[in-house]
This record gives sequence, C-alpha cells and structure tokens, in this order.
Amino acid sequence: MKASFRGSTVRETIINPLLAAKPSGCVVFVWFDKETLDLGPFAFFGESLGKPLPDITGTKAGCHTKGNAQGVKAKRPMIRTIPLSRFEKIADIDPLVVRLFGKSA
Repeated sequence: MKASFRGSTVRETIINPLLAAKPSGCVVFVWFDKETLDLGPFAFFGESLGKPLPDITGTKAGCHTKGNAQGVKAKRPMIRTIPLSRFEKIADIDPLVVRLFGKSA
C-alpha cells in the first residue's frame, strides 16, 4: 500500500522485488484529500488472483532518500522504482475490492 495526496506531483513509487515471489502480490496506490482525508482514486499494480507481479526486471533501482557525507544518494539494489503509468487506474473502492479479492464486499 502506497499513498499520496491528491494534486501531488509523485509519478513513481518504489517496491521490493521480493513481492514478485508472492502469489497475488500487488501494490495499491491511494490518493487522498488533504483536508477531508477522503480516499480515491486508486491505482493497482499486479496480475489476476494467484499470479505474481508483472515483470519488473529492467526497472531502475531505487536510491536512498538521504545522501552520505558527500551528498551521494546510494543505490538500493533490492528496491525497484515503478512509474505510476504502469498501474491500472481505479476510480472507486468497489472495483478495487473486486480487483483484489475477485468479488464485491
């Protein structure tokens, strides 16, 4: 689960590639209203139930958020950066529940 406020300029998120080894592994990105904390829209990165994540080989490695003493932000080889453009956009919670669990609540 990843989140950001509506109107943010975030265009990518990071994930651990070990998530790909889990059946039904996925990432849900949630946008929220800063004033009311209302949730939505959503974005989903994954495959159908029981399947692993889509192939993320070839995606760029993440970097540490803080630099070392020289200001260099070291690579994090076990973290991958995924553009939000690769996520499936989902407008409401009901379709997200179906995408996650295969049926509505």
